[in-house]
Amino acid sequence: MTELADSRREHQVVRVPETGVRWKVLGWLCSLSALTYIGRIGVIQVQDRIEFDLHLTPARFAYTFAAFSLAYALFEIPVGWLGDRLGPRKVLIWIFLCWIAFTALTGTAWGLVSLLGFRFLFGTGEAGAFPNISRASREWFPFRERGLTQGLVWLSARWGGAVAPLLMMILAYPFGWRGGFLLMSVLGATWLYGFQRRFRDTPRADPAVNEAERALIVGNRSEFANPAPLSWSTMLRSPTLWFLSLMYCCSNAGWSFFTTWITPYLRNDLHLSGVGLVIASGGPLFFGGAACLLGGFLTDHQVRLWGRRWGRTLQRSDGLRPRRDLHASRLFLHAPSHRPRLCSTLSLLVRERFRNAIKLGNYD
Repeated sequence: MTELADSRREHQVVRVPETGVRWKVLGWLCSLSALTYIGRIGVIQVQDRIEFDLHLTPARFAYTFAAFSLAYALFEIPVGWLGDRLGPRKVLIWIFLCWIAFTALTGTAWGLVSLLGFRFLFGTGEAGAFPNISRASREWFPFRERGLTQGLVWLSARWGGAVAPLLMMILAYPFGWRGGFLLMSVLGATWLYGFQRRFRDTPRADPAVNEAERALIVGNRSEFANPAPLSWSTMLRSPTLWFLSLMYCCSNAGWSFFTTWITPYLRNDLHLSGVGLVIASGGPLFFGGAACLLGGFLTDHQVRLWGRRWGRTLQRSDGLRPRRDLHASRLFLHAPSHRPRLCSTLSLLVRERFRNAIKLGNYD
């Protein structure tokens, strides 16, 4: 009997637990996502001081927002393509070096032309961050965890934007807006030092990942399989790509208006300042972040129920209706008095950011 028991024990397979390195990788991706939004939205918190020092009107300052967005859009595809060729690690390090450099240079602007140039280059350098984050997520996470992963990445982006006004207020308080941008770039450099030491493109490139975790991540796909060839003509003929692009365009119409003008509107029209302004500016982003996480959970659950196609398509379908975002914009102008106007505006913006953000767990 003893010999039989020993024989059985020898043939038993001991299950080694996964190392969980992918969750540390997700921490780096989430923090990067948050920092990109801090860099975008922090400038709005000190817009009035920049306008005063550089003798700009709000209308002229608006060109700096357009410069960033234009560059970001133009270079999104080329920098995403570079991530496919070089791997996300190299490209993300380059992107964040640009983030550090042009955050600091924004604080040295001496007029409209220099500010436009720095913000355009900022948009150029930051473009491609999210395509490369998605590329890294694909390498590090099994498909069944992809919705949760993207939900956490977008939650971090929204919450980064939510804390950006407070962070910029703190950094700019002792040294002014110029010093605030310099201190923000120093924080970014500290983050980049840790990222370049710890982050790897794939699980097989990280010796801390054990075989059990690699097997979980790879799943049914081959770890060394080459992706199917993809050409411009194939992409341009894809109805899925066109519908996704249309959805994102409609979604971003209201989103861009909100991120650009919510703080000046609350400050100049509703006369908020200090902590009240910070809370009112960040509140919709905070709830939008929570919706991103919920959307990620729902995506994974719906994929398990209905499969990849319908599990994702149903949740995205609302993105083709920009009318509610436009209604939120009209409310800025037509509420009758200060307090009802403030309460109704913030209430609608919170609802719309939540509705808009819940779809983002699908984007990978």
